[in-house]
Amino acid sequence: MAAIKQLELQLPQFDMPEQFQSNLWDITMWNKYSISDEKSRNAWKARSNITENKFNFTLCKNEFIREELKYVMYYLYDVKDVTLTTFAEYYDRFKILSSYVEKLDSQSLLDIKESDFEKFILEQGNKVTVKNGTAVVGIELKKQTRKSRFVTFLSYAQEILEDYYTKDIPERKKKVWHYDKIPCKKGKDTGKTLDFRTIKNDEFLKQAQDFCYFLLSSVVFGTVYTYLHDLKIFFEWIENSSEIIHLCDIDRDKIEDFFLYLRTSGTYSSQQINLCILNLKKFFEWGQLFEIENMPKHSLIITQDYLFKTKKDSRYLTDEEMKGVISIIPKIDNTYAKIIYILIYTGMRISEILELPKDSLKQNADGSYYLVVQQYKTEKDYIKPVDNKVAEIIISELKKNTALFGDDLKYVFVSDKNKPFTLSTINKALKKAIIENGIKGRDGKPLKCTTHRFRATLATKLIGSGKDPKLVAKLLGQSCVDSLSAYVAIDPKVAKEQLKPRLEKDQILISNIGKIDSEKEEIPKTAIPLCNGFCCKSIETGICKKASACLECPMFMPSKQFLNSYMLQLQETEASIAIAKACGYTQMLQNSLKTKESLENIISRLKELEEKKDEKH
Repeated sequence: MAAIKQLELQLPQFDMPEQFQSNLWDITMWNKYSISDEKSRNAWKARSNITENKFNFTLCKNEFIREELKYVMYYLYDVKDVTLTTFAEYYDRFKILSSYVEKLDSQSLLDIKESDFEKFILEQGNKVTVKNGTAVVGIELKKQTRKSRFVTFLSYAQEILEDYYTKDIPERKKKVWHYDKIPCKKGKDTGKTLDFRTIKNDEFLKQAQDFCYFLLSSVVFGTVYTYLHDLKIFFEWIENSSEIIHLCDIDRDKIEDFFLYLRTSGTYSSQQINLCILNLKKFFEWGQLFEIENMPKHSLIITQDYLFKTKKDSRYLTDEEMKGVISIIPKIDNTYAKIIYILIYTGMRISEILELPKDSLKQNADGSYYLVVQQYKTEKDYIKPVDNKVAEIIISELKKNTALFGDDLKYVFVSDKNKPFTLSTINKALKKAIIENGIKGRDGKPLKCTTHRFRATLATKLIGSGKDPKLVAKLLGQSCVDSLSAYVAIDPKVAKEQLKPRLEKDQILISNIGKIDSEKEEIPKTAIPLCNGFCCKSIETGICKKASACLECPMFMPSKQFLNSYMLQLQETEASIAIAKACGYTQMLQNSLKTKESLENIISRLKELEEKKDEKH
């Protein structure tokens, strides 16, 4: 804004080609028009017929803002390279905005408040919000609304101008931080920005920016984006509901009022509310740790404020659930369907597919295909073998998109704006198709499925079929076998097979109940009875600090009356060993092997005693 105030007596000058500096743009004579299809050319003619099919900037009577709008439209037309149809729609929005600024004394679009512009739009008989199809909320489809494009055009134009006016200013000193212009930790969030513009209080603004900058060195950009989103909810509420200007003036009562607002506004789900509270707590803790000026000096949020469900459903899909998902692929938008298909049959991360470079598909001498996939977490490449069907999909997408965007094409899967699709777009398409087609989960309710569950499902299936965990880890691009534990679940069918020896043994043991010789053993009178033996530790030596009897403890005395229990426990331990080996659970395997050895020794000793006793008789 300071840069604008200094130019009050002269029109702003923008760095752009000469043809865009004119007040009249004869679009019909430009290349974009000539290469567009008839439908797009007709769209331009329909929206520009009142200005002889030219873009007439003199419709904007405010000369200062007119120059700004020229730059905005140049950016959209040439830099952003929107389609002719989209550009025609922007012309309509330009006309409305030009009508509004005509009577303003302001010399910049950056001075305009969105709320004031919205009032004008309503007075003109246009809508501020419009219905925008349906949104997936939980397991339901609900009607959703969004701000009209007339409103969002102002915001978009302001962002473009803000970037231009502050292009020589370090990114951290701006109110909008771009992913590729700040030092940040690994992540795939190129389409997002950290936008601080809605935080009006300067002190709150600085605290939020300092907190986000601190986080960028330790967590991925997308996580910081979420933190900022939740902080902005809190700051907006504070600025609208109280006269507090310093966060150190907030007390527990005020925090509870905020919690009440979150829970009664009807805007946020319970999960979103919990996450917002937790993120706010971390923000306050950061302020306390680094003694940030005017931040709360003591804890305002306790653990009970953000309780999360601890029990989670297994993340893999059953065969029936997977059949349901596969059945709806033809009913999903073609490009989204292709992405979902590849996810299902390769187990790749969604981020790896959404930003899959155009040159990532390779072919071996024998004609088979593989992908060179970059892992953003480890910043290393790994080789991913793919079948011919996956390769055919990638090749067809490359052919289609290369024809549209030529050498500018960067990724395999792109939108009509040559931009990668977002995770939320794919997940929404998947959820919507599941709900609309009545695909049920194992609980009989609409299937809860995100793109990441395909990775967990493939990992579980490979492990369950007996594949070497090291090979599975390599195929999934995991750095070590231990990493599989985040994805692999135990399929009930697999577990049943692994437990089969134990189940058979159970029947034998149950049938033998009461048949063991009941002759009394020589148990010391001072021994303490336990659930699986006796503890011979003297009371005089103090209370044992162990939570339960230890099979390896020299003070533990096994008994033949618990032989059934030892044999059952051995079978359980062997099943645990099988599962630990399959899933790569190193610590669980070590503990189970130690327990197995102890149980085998105990059982062996007790059986030897029985045999000697039989020999005597």
